[in-house]
Amino acid sequence: MAAAVPPIDLHCVHAGPDAPVQSLAAHPLVGATACLRWRPVAAAPSGAARVQLPQHAMLRVFGRRLRLSAPPADSPAPIVCPLNLALTGTAWARLLNELLTRGLLDAAPFSSTTGLQLAIDSLDLSPAALEVKEPDLLPVGGLAAAAALAGDAAHAQREAPRRASAAASAARPAVAARAALAPCLAPLACTPLSTLEVEGDAPWTVIAYLSGMLGPCLGQAERDRAGSQVQLGAHLLTSGCISTYSLPPSANPQLLASYFKAVSYTHLTLPTNREV
Repeated sequence: MAAAVPPIDLHCVHAGPDAPVQSLAAHPLVGATACLRWRPVAAAPSGAARVQLPQHAMLRVFGRRLRLSAPPADSPAPIVCPLNLALTGTAWARLLNELLTRGLLDAAPFSSTTGLQLAIDSLDLSPAALEVKEPDLLPVGGLAAAAALAGDAAHAQREAPRRASAAASAARPAVAARAALAPCLAPLACTPLSTLEVEGDAPWTVIAYLSGMLGPCLGQAERDRAGSQVQLGAHLLTSGCISTYSLPPSANPQLLASYFKAVSYTHLTLPTNREV
C-alpha cells in the first residue's frame, strides 16, 4: 500500500510582476513535477530548502479545472481580468491538496506538462475545492485606468459617490494620477474572467492558456515595458482576432475583447497546439 502523501503548504509572495507561489523543495509533488522547472529560492526559517513557480505558470498548468464562484446576491462581483489574476497561497494549497488526495501522484513522475494536465483532467475532484471566491484572489493594483477604459457600468456606479465626494473636496491637495495602461492592453482590461470560462470539466481552459501566454503581468512596470511578454502576447491575441474575424485594425477594445474567448479556444483545439 502506497504511503499517504503529506499535505502541501504553499505561500504566495505578494510582490513583483509574477507573485510567485513557494513550496518546500522536499515535497513529493515538487519532485514529481520537475518538468515545471521549479526555481530555488531562499531557505525557509527552519533552514528547509524552498522552490517557487510564478503565478502564470501555476495557472497554466494547475488552473484549468478551476471555476469562478458566483458572488452573493447583495455583493458586486470583483473586477478581475487576465491582467490582474492571481490566487492566494491558501487557494493554491486547497486545490493542490485536492489533487494529491484524489491520487495525482499515482501517475507520477511527469515528464511533460501535457502528461501532468492529462492526469489532472482524469481525476474526480470535489467541486468545492475548485471554486474561486473573492477571498481566494490576491489583491493586485494598477488597473484603475483599465476599469475606466473598459466602461464597466457597475464600477462606475460604485465610484459615483466617491467622485461626488471628491468634487466637494476640490480644495484638498491633489494626488498624483496613476499612469495610463498601455493601449495594446486595453482589450484585455475589458475582458472579465467570467466571459472567458467554457463549459465542461475544465472551465478555465482559456484563462489558463492566456495566463501562460501573457506571462508575468501583475506589476504596472512590466505592463508598461515595451517588448514585455504581456505586450507581445496582447499584440498576438489582437492580431489573431482581427485576421480571423475580419475586424478593422481600429476596432475598439470592447469589440476585440468579445472575440478573445473564441480565438483562444480555436487556437487551443488546433491539432498542432494540443499541449496546453
